[in-house]
Amino acid sequence: MPNTPSLYRAVYFSTAAPHLSPAEVHGLATNASRANWREGVTGSLIFTGGHFAQWLEGAREQVQALLHRIDADPRHSAMKVVHDGLAERRQFGQWGMRYVYNLDLDDLLDTAHRLENGPALQDALRRIFLDTQLDDLNPSI
Repeated sequence: MPNTPSLYRAVYFSTAAPHLSPAEVHGLATNASRANWREGVTGSLIFTGGHFAQWLEGAREQVQALLHRIDADPRHSAMKVVHDGLAERRQFGQWGMRYVYNLDLDDLLDTAHRLENGPALQDALRRIFLDTQLDDLNPSI
């Protein structure tokens, strides 16, 4: 997916509903990947069993509309947008929705969810999204 001059990025954390299974989230991510690609939105969804972290990038209107729909979804709660604004380039341009299921990130997501914007949060975002090894990716999406 190409970069655009008005590329917008938003990142949120939320708490997963207790009944969610990895298989259900996998299905959600598969459907989201297709829909996002059609809308020109790319990103990454991380599920730890207890928390979600999602990085979205695309046109501001599409990303904000998607955030509104996501916020209303009962499969999670306590959604907190921790970063949003213009971006120079896409980080996940090759994925409509990169999906990572990684139980080892739960403590980091729980801690990051409580951080205010600043160097500690920026470091947590890098560690959560950009340092995730390709071995952690679900290859079917």
